[in-house]
Amino acid sequence: MDAYTLPDTLSATAMVISHGCEIDKPASKTCYVAQVLPLSTIPPSGHAAVRQGNVAAVIHLPQHEALGGEAYVDLRMIFRVPLEQIRSAELRQEQSGEKVRLLANPAKRLAGLSAYGLSVLHGQLIVFFTRSKMSGA
Repeated sequence: MDAYTLPDTLSATAMVISHGCEIDKPASKTCYVAQVLPLSTIPPSGHAAVRQGNVAAVIHLPQHEALGGEAYVDLRMIFRVPLEQIRSAELRQEQSGEKVRLLANPAKRLAGLSAYGLSVLHGQLIVFFTRSKMSGA
């Protein structure tokens, strides 16, 4: 088996899918995130299915200024991220004067989920991992 080295950082917009308090606990070492992509990266013929929640691997995110428009969470792109890596990237961005948009500092998060949004996230994770529809969905 060939060995390979992962890059120190991957710059991407992501949604935390670990329980939110995991990032806020000083003792936490990692969290899970899923990549967020613009809806425009999907062919227009697939937009309606994403918006209606008919694609198991994605969660639609309505237009939001922090995302630059409509977007989706790609559940095929879930990563376990060391929080120290996020915190050190945040520090590098602050020192360089770049716009900081990271999750380690609650004051710098792009957006949060409502109770309904959290319920949708939980349901879609179940659908994605089990490939079975939730009752009442």
